[in-house]
Amino acid sequence: MIYYIRNKIVKCSVSNATSVPSSAEEIADSFRKVSADTIDALKQQWTDASLSEMKNVFGMDMPGGIMLLMLNKHIIHHRGQISVLFRQAGLRVPGIYGPTRQDWSQMGMDAPTI
Repeated sequence: MIYYIRNKIVKCSVSNATSVPSSAEEIADSFRKVSADTIDALKQQWTDASLSEMKNVFGMDMPGGIMLLMLNKHIIHHRGQISVLFRQAGLRVPGIYGPTRQDWSQMGMDAPTI
């Protein structure tokens, strides 16, 4: 997998990049690898000053920091999609932001109400 961060090519080696994953574990491992590679690239290539440099993203000029915020929100969006797919498949949803309703029940406690 190759992608661009700050106009530099960043290579991430993901095993079986051209095949369909056979398990949730394989998907999670790939995500962890790509996330770690991205963090390393950001640490090496970005500075506080580059967060204010204007970037052209999808035809719009915006500061680099806003582009990173958009990337983070995009990842959060996909995390939400995965949670919905887990529920639809009858699978246990992992506690992403703390215990799930099922986790509270398993601990013998009522889930907090909002």
